Amino acid sequence: MAYAGRCLVFSVEHPLKYANSGGSWLSDGDGNALAWPVDCYLQEGPRVEEKNGLTWTKWHRTIAMYVEGLVAGGLQLTALKEPGATNEGWRLQPAIAEGNRRRPNVLVLRGDKPASE
Repeated sequence: MAYAGRCLVFSVEHPLKYANSGGSWLSDGDGNALAWPVDCYLQEGPRVEEKNGLTWTKWHRTIAMYVEGLVAGGLQLTALKEPGATNEGWRLQPAIAEGNRRRPNVLVLRGDKPASE
């Protein structure tokens, strides 16, 4: 299939990140992260996050919702990536490195508009 050079590429925080009702890792008695609990993943809607004295609302969507949106807009999904942090990023920010190795933090999608037949 030929493409006319029209595409949409975008990234969002990975839906698994906000499908955690507690917003944090389950930890053992020593504070070591054991698991990232996923809850209400299929329930789309607002998710409130509080961190460092700030409160904001993010809108949770499933991966399927993003793909369906591309298709409904007449685009074909041509790429879906869940990249992890680079080794350089892990070295520079060791406090968040462990989580980014164990669950995806970002979702990247590309949709291409097919050339007219």
